[in-house]
Amino acid sequence: MRERLVLMRQANIVIFDPHRAGIAGDVSQMITSEMPHRVTIVKSDPSPDVRIKPDADLIFVVLDSCKNPGHKKQFTQFLSKYQFTPIVAILNCNEVCPDCPVLRQFVWSFVTTPFTKRAILLHVQKFLPPDKIDLYDKIYVTMKTQTGFQLLKGNSPVILEVKAKILRIAPYDVTVLLQGETGTGKELCAKMIHYLSNRSQKAFVPVNCGALPSELIENELFGHKKGAYTNASTSEEGLICAADGGTLFLDEIEAIPEATQVKLLRFLEDKKYKPLGDSSYRTANVRILSAAKENLQELINQNNFREDLYYRLNVVQISLPPLRVRNEDIPVLTDHFIKRYSVIYQKEIKGITPQALMKLMHHEWQGNVRELENVIQESVVMNLTGWIEAEDLDMKKLEKQDEDTYPSDSFKRSKEQVVHNFENTYLRSVMLVCRGNISQAARLAQKDRRAFCRLLKKHDINPANFRS
Repeated sequence: MRERLVLMRQANIVIFDPHRAGIAGDVSQMITSEMPHRVTIVKSDPSPDVRIKPDADLIFVVLDSCKNPGHKKQFTQFLSKYQFTPIVAILNCNEVCPDCPVLRQFVWSFVTTPFTKRAILLHVQKFLPPDKIDLYDKIYVTMKTQTGFQLLKGNSPVILEVKAKILRIAPYDVTVLLQGETGTGKELCAKMIHYLSNRSQKAFVPVNCGALPSELIENELFGHKKGAYTNASTSEEGLICAADGGTLFLDEIEAIPEATQVKLLRFLEDKKYKPLGDSSYRTANVRILSAAKENLQELINQNNFREDLYYRLNVVQISLPPLRVRNEDIPVLTDHFIKRYSVIYQKEIKGITPQALMKLMHHEWQGNVRELENVIQESVVMNLTGWIEAEDLDMKKLEKQDEDTYPSDSFKRSKEQVVHNFENTYLRSVMLVCRGNISQAARLAQKDRRAFCRLLKKHDINPANFRS
């Protein structure tokens, strides 16, 4: 099956597996490896008391027999509660007849064992509401091979909203302003917008305006004619010409001088520009994406940035959160970077220890995702044991430094918050190390499996998100 990019808006999928046959885990892994949806596995007897969240968008039910009358009655009672929710049965072809009355009455479709990943994904695509899944005919593997394109990583609510917004606006030829600190992934988001648009077969041209001398920015963007200035012995096309038909990404847009801002504004209005020294206008069909690490509204108030240009650039704004406010994404990012650099440097890295991951989770990350990537890259290069240990991580700050030195709450509340944060961080690190295997994670944590599951539920941690 072709790999495709999907709309990053989570649907709630429930897999009901009272037989505990392991099928639910396989189905969950098939879905979450390709799609960003939330999968909940229910493993209990199919009694009427078993309740599934009312906001479930799709339910898979594992059936291994229709012969037991009591079993059939219980399933009928259970399924009747969700007759308006799409229900897909997973059948043991040796034990369950597709003509079973239970199936005919309640089940919308079924797959039989042994089933394929393609069959499961096609059912997800078929029965989810249109706003929950929006497949683009973009072959991710091809894009990655040809362009080095990477998906934005993370499952936190803020980053999922960023992904959803990117995929909603990418097909439309509007300007987009990406706001965020250094290292938050602004250029990566710009690439996603480009490769998900109708311009994906044309050039993506990035330029860091802050890295260019202010007097050269205009020349870089618009080009020049022969003789336009001293040493201009030949005519040169600018980046706008190079991006014709495609996308021009202007990073650190705040560094553009005022004279160039005026010319850029003119280009945004009618797609016309004049190279330096040329008397005639040229036309280019270019989509402009821009990024700023400074607050442009403040620069406008200081008369350092044109307000009319700001509104032209800011038809859609995407704010990228710093890593420190979405540290629940650190395990996912860490795992991604370990795998990536293990391949690049041909190292056999098995993973990261819980202690090392805890250290990462408690770091401030002033350099955001880029700083985390650099730390993991160095750790992979220097590693000799196959496991990244806490002492392998070279970071300037080992622990968060609280801005407020004095406690602002009661002892009890402060303690509860510390314990809550510790549990959340520890559980995520253990689940990452154990690849979502609850039994293995419980043993590693030296906790009873049921108690460990209660902790996972308390912190809304889905084991399926940690399975590779």
